[in-house]
Amino acid sequence: MSTWEDEQPIDYALTNAGWAAARTPVTLTISEAVAYAGRVKSRILELARTGRVEAVQVDGRWLIDGASLDAYLAQPRRPGIRRRTAGPRRVSAEPLLRQIALRGGDAACGVEHGSAAQKALERAREDGTVTVWTADHLAVHLLGLTLWDLWDAPGET
Repeated sequence: MSTWEDEQPIDYALTNAGWAAARTPVTLTISEAVAYAGRVKSRILELARTGRVEAVQVDGRWLIDGASLDAYLAQPRRPGIRRRTAGPRRVSAEPLLRQIALRGGDAACGVEHGSAAQKALERAREDGTVTVWTADHLAVHLLGLTLWDLWDAPGET
């Protein structure tokens, strides 16, 4: 009687697809996918939940298809979505600061020590810019001018 130990090995050759599959795990847990892909856990979970990679949930645990994850990683990366707003538009503080200096400085224009106006002017001197709202507010209250009197067009000076 012959046993499997007595039989000669069967010759085989892997195709390119076979080699590719042999180099990547067939299924991955979330923690394995995180380590393999170099992404954070929340991103891998999002890919699984949204179907961007093939995945199944077994007993509450996600199993990710390795080939599907490889295909996703091979795609060119798109720039991320910017979740924060750009913030308020800023303009050069130079015209405002120049007018205050020409009128005798902060105290001569009615800027009180420790006031919000003084702090805004200090920030404007440090940054060289000021928000449009702050520029308008300071111009009206300190100089009796409008924003348009100091700047031709906000953001273009």
